[in-house]
This record gives sequence, C-alpha cells and structure tokens, in this order.
Amino acid sequence: YAVIPRPARLDARDGSFALGGSTTLLVPAGQAGVKAVADTFARQLRRSTGLAPQVRTGNRPAQPDGSNLMQFSLVQDAVLGPEGYRLDITDKRVVVEATGPKGFFYAVQT
Repeated sequence: YAVIPRPARLDARDGSFALGGSTTLLVPAGQAGVKAVADTFARQLRRSTGLAPQVRTGNRPAQPDGSNLMQFSLVQDAVLGPEGYRLDITDKRVVVEATGPKGFFYAVQT
C-alpha cells in the first residue's frame, strides 16, 4: 500500500471507502481544535476533488447506519501520544481516533 506517512501498523481488509457528495465529517461537540482540522480537510477536499463534505458537530451520525461518514473520535490513549492516530476504515465509514488536534491533523494527511 502506498500510504504516506507510513503507518506503524496496517491490517489490510477487503473493500474500500469512497468519498462522495454525501460524505459527512462528524466532530465531537465542544472541540474547536478538532473542528478546525475537519474544516481544513473539507476545504482541501473541495479544492482538490470538487467534493464538499459537510462538517457536523455532535456524537451521533445523521444516517442511522452511519454510512458515508468520517467520524473524528477523541480517545485517551497514552500509546498514541499527542501526534498519533488510529484509522478504522470500512466501506461505510472511517473512524479517526486521536488524543487531540495534532493527531487528527496527521490522520487526515494519511
């Protein structure tokens, strides 16, 4: 896999997640730094692909099945540290876990 930056660990699965016109970026409420990262990522996507994902704050996906969702999730994990992140990608959603904005920034670069 051509993934930059190179992940410390990669567990490959079948399938893929496709960004589309209905993709939503879901950010935890009350997390201005994380929302700023999501807003910047949405602008980058708009500039480079023409797609304009919606950035929402809250803890629940708008779609009951959570499809076409990139969910930013704050975690307390000393192993990740301030710049580390974890991505869990399925065909319906991407869950991005990090301890703070720096980790989310590096995650969206990947």
